[in-house]
Amino acid sequence: MAKSVKKAMFAAAALAVVASSLSAVSAQAADTYSVSVDRTSNLYRAGDQLSVTVANAPAGEGVYVMFCATPAAGARPSKCLGRGYWASSDPAMIQAHALDLSKPVSVAVQESFTTQAGDSVSCTDSGCGVFVRRDHMDPTDK
Repeated sequence: MAKSVKKAMFAAAALAVVASSLSAVSAQAADTYSVSVDRTSNLYRAGDQLSVTVANAPAGEGVYVMFCATPAAGARPSKCLGRGYWASSDPAMIQAHALDLSKPVSVAVQESFTTQAGDSVSCTDSGCGVFVRRDHMDPTDK
């Protein structure tokens, strides 16, 4: 049976990281986003799934929901497992293969992984969490 990750920042930081990732949304959208994760403790090293809900995203906007190594404060995460999950409430984006934000996004948990750039990440050493940021339509928005 898998053991809970002890040193990784999954437990207490996952929800806090998600919320802080949306703090840089545009002034118009700043009060509208709502993010929740189904749990932030008792996560397992590999194969666990988190259910992430992003509510009240402004129409026409999309987000990426990702599992990443925790970056420096104020920095955008760059060491992530895959490209993340593109999600939106906009019907045109959903038709273009974005996940529907009216439903939770399932995010895989891994103890360690290799990024697309070839960087090895150990969540036990560096801490990892779920991050939500604006999509490719506004890449400067952390």
